[in-house]
Amino acid sequence: MESAMNRAERRKHRKLARKVTQRERPQSAAALNDRGVQRYKAHDLREAAACFKQAIQSDPSNALAYTNLGLVHWELTSRDEAIRCYRTAVALDSGLVTARVNLGSALVRLGAVAEAMEQFRVALEREPENLTARTCLADACDKLSRLDEAYRHCRIALASNPEHVGAKVILATVYRRQGRVDDAIHLLAGATPPEDDAVLGYSVQFELGKLYDARGEYPRAFHHFAEGNRILELVQRSRGACAQDFLQKVQRHREVYSAEWVASWSDATPTRATRTPVFLVGFPRSGTTLLDQILDSHPAICVLEEKPILDWLQAILDELPQHYPEMLASLRDDDVDELRRLYFHRLREYGEPDSAALLIDKLPMNIIHAGLIVRMFPEAKFILALRHPCDVCLSCFMQPFEANHAMANFCSLGDAVRLYDSVMGLWRQYVDLLPIDHYTIKYESLVADFDQEVGRLLSFLGAEWDDAVKDFSEHARSRPGRVSTPSYSQVTEPIHARAVNRWSRYRTQLSPHLSRLASHIRHLGYNLD
Repeated sequence: MESAMNRAERRKHRKLARKVTQRERPQSAAALNDRGVQRYKAHDLREAAACFKQAIQSDPSNALAYTNLGLVHWELTSRDEAIRCYRTAVALDSGLVTARVNLGSALVRLGAVAEAMEQFRVALEREPENLTARTCLADACDKLSRLDEAYRHCRIALASNPEHVGAKVILATVYRRQGRVDDAIHLLAGATPPEDDAVLGYSVQFELGKLYDARGEYPRAFHHFAEGNRILELVQRSRGACAQDFLQKVQRHREVYSAEWVASWSDATPTRATRTPVFLVGFPRSGTTLLDQILDSHPAICVLEEKPILDWLQAILDELPQHYPEMLASLRDDDVDELRRLYFHRLREYGEPDSAALLIDKLPMNIIHAGLIVRMFPEAKFILALRHPCDVCLSCFMQPFEANHAMANFCSLGDAVRLYDSVMGLWRQYVDLLPIDHYTIKYESLVADFDQEVGRLLSFLGAEWDDAVKDFSEHARSRPGRVSTPSYSQVTEPIHARAVNRWSRYRTQLSPHLSRLASHIRHLGYNLD
């Protein structure tokens, strides 16, 4: 008879054998996907991505794994990869509503709102009670200034769930744009987002800030903006955005650029003829989006809006032994030709612009790449958008920007001022050291005398006056998709001066930072009155 000890030993060996078998057996796609979700919730995005990729390798038809991988790519700011994953998921399973909603949300953020709305509508056809799809559609309608449609979708969502905070935020935005500020504040009073939804948390705070600002209660408005930024900063960090990284990049340029270094540059010139873009730059919230819409209204001008081509080129140049920007000094003729070729290759990936039109590349923070632009396109013209430095920094603080290293600097007013000082200081170095053919246009002058200022700008660009530029707000409303910046609602309205000298209402909050801005205020011809 078998002893109890032997039976126990056999059970031990069988248990060990099962564990070994389980370790060696390939995990199922479902199990890998579940592990990826766990790692995503733990903010371990790299490991989450690896799990989702393994799930796809195990089952290439797993639409849910593609959807989740797209979500991780978006968090890691790999926007193109995220869109590709969402599209693949929809192609694999047209009924997967989550994939459609995620695709639509990504498209909204990239400015392709018309296409996004179609994704939300299809999602609602399949799941009419899906409140996420419903509120996303309402948000898209707001961004296209279809306020009546946005209102209707919000009301449908709130009829289903009266405490749906996302629907309340969008409806409050609609009310504010309709001038119903008190109704909006009443709607958001007591709105409590789920603790695990930080995005909704800061959205409530930023909307309350805008509402109290509109009602003239400025200290209360500032409190809500500060609280919104406190939450937003946590989100920015969780997504890998580091304010210091971008500030250090700007500081590195300031240290490298000197008269002696520029004098050492090789005599590199392009040998292949290409069209030469005009670069519309300026610190964010300086009026670049308004100029974008005005200029794009002109039949002979095409504006490329917010495409990070130069950041993409910088990433390539950083891989070279000498790194960027130091390597600019030793460029050869064929290097310049190659840079121009890469620029237009990337441009075509965003859609072929009208070859007969004057091309304007608009991205405010391209201002830090002015040296690269001059090397690539020695004949390029620049448009510099300016606005009172205090208004600019305050406005940046009041906006919940997408997560990236540059925008992470706007989560405190002090950091926004510090970055302004560094970026605009760099621009002043560029102007002193490089042959930059630029035209400066001030937001305040533009809203005071539209025809004169736009006429002068068109003359600088070599373009004739066209009355179409006066209808820029209608052009913005009819433009495919939407304006993919926080200025979407302003540029779809007739021009106004409400944002001029706005900073004076927040003088108390700005006072600790005025000394840092003083030299820029004087240099740019502004004052502190």
